[in-house]
Amino acid sequence: MQYPPREIILNLDYQEILDRLTQKKKKKLLAKSEKIYINIVPYLEYDNKFDVEKVGNYRNYKMINHEYNFWLRIFSSDDVYIAELQKPYNVSLEHEWASGSSGGGRFVKNINNKYEENPNWTINPQYLLKFEENISLKIILRKINGHFSNENTNIGMLLTKPNIEEKLLSEMKNQKMTNFNKNDQILRVLESTNKLLNCKKDSLEHLSRKLSFNLSEWVVESGYKNSYVASLYMNFNNIDSPIMIIPTMENPDAYFSYQLSGKKLTK
Repeated sequence: MQYPPREIILNLDYQEILDRLTQKKKKKLLAKSEKIYINIVPYLEYDNKFDVEKVGNYRNYKMINHEYNFWLRIFSSDDVYIAELQKPYNVSLEHEWASGSSGGGRFVKNINNKYEENPNWTINPQYLLKFEENISLKIILRKINGHFSNENTNIGMLLTKPNIEEKLLSEMKNQKMTNFNKNDQILRVLESTNKLLNCKKDSLEHLSRKLSFNLSEWVVESGYKNSYVASLYMNFNNIDSPIMIIPTMENPDAYFSYQLSGKKLTK
């Protein structure tokens, strides 16, 4: 099974950037009064984003967070305004893949080196992400600490919708219509929809762990491309809440502790 790449990074030199800007200007002539907003992101490039500390048979992964002062100079033929944007809101938790909670990826290779569905992936930790507004999120999964034998095992995550308790769904489906007036039908649909949304929003008692997938279900996977980190950038509407996050090692019975964090990029 081929997984799509998580990120595409373009390395352009100065002339290539100018050429691209010129092409865009040819497609659309900008009025003199039109405002243009540009994000400027100064960054420090690392050869490695983390250090690996060896303690006996265990490995500790530590983020490299060097701090430096920098100087940004902007030349312009007209008035410009520059302002620093707010830092993203960040929330994180730490947990581990251990005995009884390391099920591996949703698909694993069999003895013929072909992918097949993994019946044990359901024992992986499962989390609910709740939000009450339209948001953009970057969800990041990182290794923290574990045995050296699993140091090179890739990690990844899966996003999907949680299961709604079958009892609640069947009650909604079995509601009998007293008449078939079109307006009554619309009101009944709205009432059922509100009931479903409220149960998702206010309580977790009607939500259960994910044990299987239908072919038509919404699923997003990061793939397993790195042994240290996996990430997904997503846009959600408030009605999508809650979202289920399932972090996994690529192989079952691979034990390691991890950090799962989310960066909220918009208000």
